[in-house]
Amino acid sequence: MFDLSSLRINSIHRDASGNLWIGAYRKGLVFIPFKKNNFHYVGHLSSMENI
Repeated sequence: MFDLSSLRINSIHRDASGNLWIGAYRKGLVFIPFKKNNFHYVGHLSSMENI
């Protein structure tokens, strides 16, 4: 299971629709939709330097 509390967050953005986008150090991107009670994790390949 994915644990949000283990992330080292380096950026947070709320878009025009109220969704949250969270950039996590060496982990990728977390998307939290405004109108739902869940989240989506978009990871990265270890060989990628930036997303």
